[in-house]
Amino acid sequence: MQLNRLEVKVNADNIASQRLVRRAGFRQEGSIRQGRKWEGQFQDVLLFSLLHSEFRS
Repeated sequence: MQLNRLEVKVNADNIASQRLVRRAGFRQEGSIRQGRKWEGQFQDVLLFSLLHSEFRS
């Protein structure tokens, strides 16, 4: 596959997952307010992306 962009959405309160995607080289692009519903509650979500040109193998 010749992918140019990967996206990851992480719950705003999940600090461990945020650290993980940042360590992998993803950059935060923004937040999606009440972007996910979990157990009857709406939660804010952070959007991260990694571009092909930024990828380090």
